[in-house]
Amino acid sequence: MKKILLILICLIFSSGLALAEHGTKKEKNYASTQPSKMKGVNIYKSGFYSCVNGKFKHSNGTKVKDPKNTILIIYNHGGGFGQPSQSDPERKSRLRATCGLGGIKIGDKTTIMWNNKKMGGGGKWGGARGPGGWAGPKGTKIWQKCQHLGRYKHRNLEEYEKNRSIQNPENNFFECIMTDFNGFKRFEKTVELVKMFIDQGVPPKQIFIIGVSAGGWDAVRMAGLYGNGELVNGGIGIDPG
Repeated sequence: MKKILLILICLIFSSGLALAEHGTKKEKNYASTQPSKMKGVNIYKSGFYSCVNGKFKHSNGTKVKDPKNTILIIYNHGGGFGQPSQSDPERKSRLRATCGLGGIKIGDKTTIMWNNKKMGGGGKWGGARGPGGWAGPKGTKIWQKCQHLGRYKHRNLEEYEKNRSIQNPENNFFECIMTDFNGFKRFEKTVELVKMFIDQGVPPKQIFIIGVSAGGWDAVRMAGLYGNGELVNGGIGIDPG
């Protein structure tokens, strides 16, 4: 299975995704060589996706037809603040960049891609985002609740360690925002999703998580906590943030 992980890493780099200018104006160049046609109302929803004959294909559902012979690659998008919209142009290009990872024969098994929108929250889950843009003129609700505590109350490691035992949601900004934080909730949803695929018969060592930005942290955490076949084989985090 280490061979499979190595092959996937090589494919990801060749797709251009790992080298893309994440977080910059050049982000629109994601997967410029991939199929440009992405029609249909369901392209951003959870489901299987691939590139077939130069066209992007998407199908709803979670049913894996041949679980024992499937290498499942779950894609987690970014948006750790729980943004309500996950259909921005750069998200389309990321799907285009990764769609070529599906339908590849590795030995007697075939890769399939699954777009994970189960962990997005649709803007309902919390995230400490200040005023502006999608967060509104006052920022998110949890930001409004916690921002008076100050983000950098302890400015060095020694001071932090000294005061860690007395920190709580009432006196520490970061402890406060963690009471309603999208980053934790999306990870919990990803764990639930992986267990569902395992219950279908997909072997844990044939499941991989790939993610960008906040999705990259999902991939890293899954690999660190549940990797090497416990729930997944491994994770590939691209620009975790």
